[in-house]
Amino acid sequence: MYQFTLDIGDYSFDGHGRNLVYLVEAAKDVYQARKAHLQMFEQTGIDLSSFCNGCEDRHIPDFVIERLRSLGYEFPPHRIDRGKHYLETEDLGEDMPDAMAELWVFLLNTVDPDLHARILPEPDEPPHLLIPGAGLHSVGYGLV
Repeated sequence: MYQFTLDIGDYSFDGHGRNLVYLVEAAKDVYQARKAHLQMFEQTGIDLSSFCNGCEDRHIPDFVIERLRSLGYEFPPHRIDRGKHYLETEDLGEDMPDAMAELWVFLLNTVDPDLHARILPEPDEPPHLLIPGAGLHSVGYGLV
């Protein structure tokens, strides 16, 4: 298995500087995933950079909603106001960057079904190799 990251937001930090990084595991390397990304519009009709891309823009155009549904994508609960769909939570109106990352992975897998990409859950803190009380000896105790 291979790993790569997806950046939601300002990945180049030349705008508002806010960015979330998602770790993805896939059956193919980042070059094959990038190839799928570059073929996404041609194969699905969806350009991920054409919506939710302006400052505080959370609106998903109707044609994107319809196209995603025709591809089998199931939207998580989100805000719908006057028939318009937003990548915001239904109740609090909070941004849903996780939903955009999941949508991106769905489209990558649609373009290349052999990619088998999935977002890995991020632990709050990576697990420690040495576990207190497990009988493992300290390493470098005298150095710190």
